[in-house]
Amino acid sequence: MNLPRPLLKSFAILMIVFALGAIIGARVTVHRVKHTIQQARQIGEPHAAIEKAFLRLEKQFTEQLDLNPIESEEVREELMLTAQNLVQIRNQTIMEVDKEIRAALERIGNQLPEDKRPLLREIAEERLSRWGLMTSPSQE
Repeated sequence: MNLPRPLLKSFAILMIVFALGAIIGARVTVHRVKHTIQQARQIGEPHAAIEKAFLRLEKQFTEQLDLNPIESEEVREELMLTAQNLVQIRNQTIMEVDKEIRAALERIGNQLPEDKRPLLREIAEERLSRWGLMTSPSQE
């Protein structure tokens, strides 16, 4: 069965558009994840996004619960304390992830011949630095 040439062209164009959409979607997703991980890696930096989110929450509580200024300030203090605790938890988690990756690479390296270990480290640093991991190999 021969399909008409215009139908084949339309199908080919549709497939190209679909493929490009998938590629662009994947790239955007990777970029967003990478950005999120790099933001999380900035230990000790101001975490404005978390603070802004909690300030919006405080504003919402104040408006919807009709809080007076004293109650609103108490809510704000609790939310800021919670935000600080969450930043601390996130920082600890990132450090643990980095530590586990380094330990895994050490175990893998111990199973490799001595001459292949530097290449393993180079490959790992190249791949993981994109995600904000293993950015300072001297911390081992």
